[in-house]
Amino acid sequence: MSPVYGLAESTVGLTFPTEIRRPRIERVKREPMTRFGRAEATSSDDPDAIQVVGLGLPLPGHQIRIMDDLGQELPEREEGELEFKGPSATTGYYHDPEKKPRPCITATGSIPATAPLPLVANYF
Repeated sequence: MSPVYGLAESTVGLTFPTEIRRPRIERVKREPMTRFGRAEATSSDDPDAIQVVGLGLPLPGHQIRIMDDLGQELPEREEGELEFKGPSATTGYYHDPEKKPRPCITATGSIPATAPLPLVANYF
């Protein structure tokens, strides 16, 4: 079993490890992560470290990016809002044809996710 990233707007799955493996866990410094949303690697003996689990790569045909509050794409290792696009992205909701994903599609064709704040780190 491997950890993955999934959400309803992407028919459940969005990222998966590319091989069967044990979970990849990285330790990051607590203060930069909790105060600034920046994942800075730390040593294995750091008693204040936060563990971050790698959730694999986007499924084939899918793209993800992490955005800030102003709609700008963030670099790797910065926490923000996930946007994605791909063939499994929802176009609406079952039995509610008027309701659209929040806010449906961005100007770039991406759908903002409603999941917890993620970050990208070499797609570990």
